[in-house]
Amino acid sequence: VTPEARAWIESLLPDRQPAPDETLGARQAVGALLDALPPADRALLTWLHLEDWSLEEVAALTGWSRTRIKVRAFRARRRLQGAARALTEEPGATDE
Repeated sequence: VTPEARAWIESLLPDRQPAPDETLGARQAVGALLDALPPADRALLTWLHLEDWSLEEVAALTGWSRTRIKVRAFRARRRLQGAARALTEEPGATDE
């Protein structure tokens, strides 16, 4: 991941300040994060957040209930946040 992409990913994490130029590396960063997810999570988040589909549109495509979509999207976002942390951790860093 490029330094620009890393800076943008770090701006997504809670309690962090956005990078001065948020758009630099954003496309690559989003791609790297989505690539770290299972295909079903990647598709669901793409439909809901990048393509701005409604819950009804996703339900019609998948056959899932609105509740199932919301739960799966919540879990997918949590995995995305974990991927963001993994991609931005410095090698050899510890949580002391």
